[in-house]
Amino acid sequence: SLTWQYFGSSHGIFRTYPGKRWQVVDGAYDEPLTGNTTDFDPRFRPWFVSSSTGPKDVLIMLDVSGSMGLGRAEQAGGSTRLSVAIDAVSLVINSLATHDYFNVLVF
Repeated sequence: SLTWQYFGSSHGIFRTYPGKRWQVVDGAYDEPLTGNTTDFDPRFRPWFVSSSTGPKDVLIMLDVSGSMGLGRAEQAGGSTRLSVAIDAVSLVINSLATHDYFNVLVF
């Protein structure tokens, strides 16, 4: 007998059995909190990443030179190039599973 099941497609479609109401905590889906659940993308959940790829060795090179501190207020919500790069690095690191290895090289 089937007690639970997840389905997550590479297009971002997600279904769970049995169905339940989403519980949201500042980007995590564990503890109850009132919030917007339209941000959920199963492609960033550890169970999806580990099932769709094998172990990874990742090297991230991050430029922290003076030119990365530049940015215009009209672009990217006033963010500097460095803050945008750090956000991107954070997303990559958060998508890794326990069997992945990574290192961040700053220059």
